[in-house]
Amino acid sequence: MSFALPQSFKTTPQEKMVGLFVLFAIAAFIYLGTLKGGLTEIGKTLTFTTQVKQSYGITLGAPVKLSGVVIGEVSEISLLKSGKVAISIRLPKKYQQLYTTDSTLKIDSQFGFDTMLIGQGMIFQPGKNNKRLKNGDNVFTKEPQTLADLTKEFNLAEISKQMGGILDNIERITANLAQKENDINNILANSLALSQSLNKTSAKLPQTINKFENLLADIKNNSAPVFKVAEKRLEESKAVLTSSNTLMLELQKLSRKTEPSVEQIPKTLNTLNKTLLEIELLTKQLKGLWYLGGKTTDFNTNTNEILIPYYNNNESFNDLFSIAPKGDDSEPQQN
Repeated sequence: MSFALPQSFKTTPQEKMVGLFVLFAIAAFIYLGTLKGGLTEIGKTLTFTTQVKQSYGITLGAPVKLSGVVIGEVSEISLLKSGKVAISIRLPKKYQQLYTTDSTLKIDSQFGFDTMLIGQGMIFQPGKNNKRLKNGDNVFTKEPQTLADLTKEFNLAEISKQMGGILDNIERITANLAQKENDINNILANSLALSQSLNKTSAKLPQTINKFENLLADIKNNSAPVFKVAEKRLEESKAVLTSSNTLMLELQKLSRKTEPSVEQIPKTLNTLNKTLLEIELLTKQLKGLWYLGGKTTDFNTNTNEILIPYYNNNESFNDLFSIAPKGDDSEPQQN
């Protein structure tokens, strides 16, 4: 005896899908309830405000995340008279050390399960300074850029004009290339001829190098005697220079020895000059003595009778004795 289920207990695949969807919805609402219930409690939170151009799909109770972790929620959304949207967020005090004045907010654009259910959320990005935000302070929000903003930022109209100019230049270049195809072919032909000539030259290059090496060897062999003679001449020149240096040293020593004698020459000449003058004076006086048959000279009345020549150092001794003194008319006596 077999037991069969009544027709009312049988389910179709469509009914199974509806049941799964209902279970999924119940689980989602339970998840959201636990998510919102575990966010923050009033009295243990701080409230901050921000202003954006539009709501970007943000709703009340939307989560506020920090490093991917939900720490708060959107507590209020209002429209200002200026047309901007004011959003208030509620964050717990236990993370107060992260709420600095240079912190920013960002619209959460990541696609996720909670985003499908409750809309867009916000991301809190801590700053780097140590000055903390106070309850009710305003936080700057980095808004997502739209296509119009990107167009303004990158100036797509000007870029498109530049691209059009670039395309025109490319067309001109390609047209010139088509016109100068013959020139390019001629250049290629000349390059081929040049490469063939280079190949012939490279084939002859080893022979040329061998000839050059032989020439260098001949020059070396022929120049060896010349180098030997040059070395001998250099050695002789060194010997001559050494002798010259020795001679110069001896001359320097001799000049040092004769230097004192040379310094005494003016004094000796001066003394000799005085002695000669005295001899000359004495000679004239002796000639004028009467007992020697000479002519008496009155030194008081006629001072020009005895003229003593001044001896100059530049005169010679012969010139001194060849000068006949004035007033001497006597002739030498004959015996």
